[in-house]
Amino acid sequence: MHAAIVLLLLAQISIRPSPVEVVAPMPPTPVDAAGKTVLAYELHITDMGANTLVLRRIEVAGFDFSGDALTKMLNGPARLEPGRRVIAFMWLTNPPPGSLRHRLTFDLDGDPAATESVIDGIVVPVRDRRPPVIAPPLSPGEWLAGSGPSNDSDHRRTVIALEGRAWDAQRFAIDFVRIGPNGNTFHDDRSRNENFWAFGEPVHAVADGEVTAVVDDYPDNTPGVLPPKTVENLVGNRVILRIGEAEYVLFAHLQRRSIRVHVHQKVKRGEVIAKIGNSGNSTGAHLHFQLMDRNSALASEGIPFVFDRFKFLGYGRDFEENRHPSEPRRLEMPVDDEVIGIP
Repeated sequence: MHAAIVLLLLAQISIRPSPVEVVAPMPPTPVDAAGKTVLAYELHITDMGANTLVLRRIEVAGFDFSGDALTKMLNGPARLEPGRRVIAFMWLTNPPPGSLRHRLTFDLDGDPAATESVIDGIVVPVRDRRPPVIAPPLSPGEWLAGSGPSNDSDHRRTVIALEGRAWDAQRFAIDFVRIGPNGNTFHDDRSRNENFWAFGEPVHAVADGEVTAVVDDYPDNTPGVLPPKTVENLVGNRVILRIGEAEYVLFAHLQRRSIRVHVHQKVKRGEVIAKIGNSGNSTGAHLHFQLMDRNSALASEGIPFVFDRFKFLGYGRDFEENRHPSEPRRLEMPVDDEVIGIP
């Protein structure tokens, strides 16, 4: 289901019905990550009444989000003035099978005598499908999954309004940065692209597919210096590869004039399609990588994926060269700050 699902259900209401609209733009697909099954989705909650509401609690499938947990889950204060929307970023680990039933509890702001306001029976379906199994787009070595899948990463929280609706194309996006033999992402002078271990590294097709978009217009930035940001240059030089029905792969921030493929070209898994660069909204050489359901880097919904195999080498926050674990992982999606080894 790719159309927005408007779930304004007032059945089984207790206390006082809440005049809110709740929209789940993309039903979640289960994906394995860090040894757990994860469901990631959003609830767009809009106050359709005449009074200001304060969201106090979201209960779903045995999970209870309130207090600090609720504050961290939302993209701002949970205070809804009439006509205002907040987004609840839901991230459930090891949830029970089946659809997700939600109950939202509100207070009426400024009216201490009022009872709580509740909406119950909000059901979000869970997609009965497996995420795409793909190869890593990277050459052998050690790679950091920067701003990778988590409920707090910048990618996860980047909701963009285009074509008359809100999209979360970067729901599971990763910025892959290579770690060199010095245990860092660069060596010597950080102001030179050539001193980043990732710069110029080959980018590989993750599956057999057809190229659906190519942009090779933008120069590589000086590290640490961003160009003026526009919708057009946000992801810089890029390739989009269609690998299945409603399954597209974005390779972004590519090195200028390194792209080897053209639109409609058929490519094979493992084929080199470009080199890692520092173009677009990028301060240092890395590969921005994501899967989505449409042929658009921004006007699409991000979908999960799993790599067929990689090694877990620890986390970037405390990574030490030659002093880290080396655990084989199969059919998992890397998560935020993981350092992975590509054999």
